[in-house]
Amino acid sequence: MARFDPAFWEIPIDPGVLDRLEAPPEFDEAAAADHEARAAALAEAAQALREIMTSALTDRQRAVLQRYYFDEQSQAEIAAGLGISQQAVSRHLFGVVRRGKRVGGATKKLRKALEQIGIDPKKWV
Repeated sequence: MARFDPAFWEIPIDPGVLDRLEAPPEFDEAAAADHEARAAALAEAAQALREIMTSALTDRQRAVLQRYYFDEQSQAEIAAGLGISQQAVSRHLFGVVRRGKRVGGATKKLRKALEQIGIDPKKWV
């Protein structure tokens, strides 16, 4: 049987590396201000999204979107919870393709409504 060789299992490391890992990061005011600005913009976009969801979507579309995007449920879980088929959930979310064009869908409605008020949905995804 092979003999245990500690040199094989130990990794030599410079103690200075460990000191740098333990040192607290320095506070960067510019990064903090950028973070606050981004958080404020996200809060504004979220508020606009809530208003659009209540005004532009049907109750069923709103329920499906809430469960899919915010509650992170699968389409099958949503279907079981709402008593509809998984295909109906998919149609509520993404619409259907007719004559090569996507028709309907809450996601498309939301994107269009956000673009109309000047919010680019692609920027947040």
